[in-house]
Amino acid sequence: MKKNVLGTGLAIMFATVCANANEDFKIAEEESVSPYYMTVKLMTTSGGTVHEEHEILKGDHARGIGIDVGYKFNPHFAVEFSAAYGRNDVTKTEEGVLESEVVRASYTSYALNLVFSQPLRGEIGFFAKLGYEKEHERISALNISEDDYGVDYAIGFNYELNAHNAIFIEHERSTIDGLRGDAYFVGLEYKF
Repeated sequence: MKKNVLGTGLAIMFATVCANANEDFKIAEEESVSPYYMTVKLMTTSGGTVHEEHEILKGDHARGIGIDVGYKFNPHFAVEFSAAYGRNDVTKTEEGVLESEVVRASYTSYALNLVFSQPLRGEIGFFAKLGYEKEHERISALNISEDDYGVDYAIGFNYELNAHNAIFIEHERSTIDGLRGDAYFVGLEYKF
């Protein structure tokens, strides 16, 4: 049921984007800005807990970086490719053992998202993202190297500095249950 609702939502967003795709170059001409954009962002995460058969893995707050490359179809819809990398410490606690082991983990994620944008007041705007994500988790000390796939979604606010630059904050969640947890970003967007 959950997949059907998400699939339907993605289909509706995609249909809307396609219906308005012919306006993309009009936007660029009116604003003298290309429909292409790029962001660089700093990331922190909430961490997460995974319960295995006889052990518990608890990830602390990861820190990392991210980049998005997007194409704006019209003032409200865009498609975006995202990549992020982060690292954190993971505490491994085994059942019946008093001492815990702390190891280093790294996460690399890639996502393809549809983005909805809405100006709110003056230079302030709101955006929401919905897409599909691949996350690679690597914990060398525990011989873990896994890929997970899921739906990611995010909301955020941006502040337009000028016609080409904006700063933003973003909160991202995913259907992937893991040691990374929710991601929080702050970044800079550049419109070509």
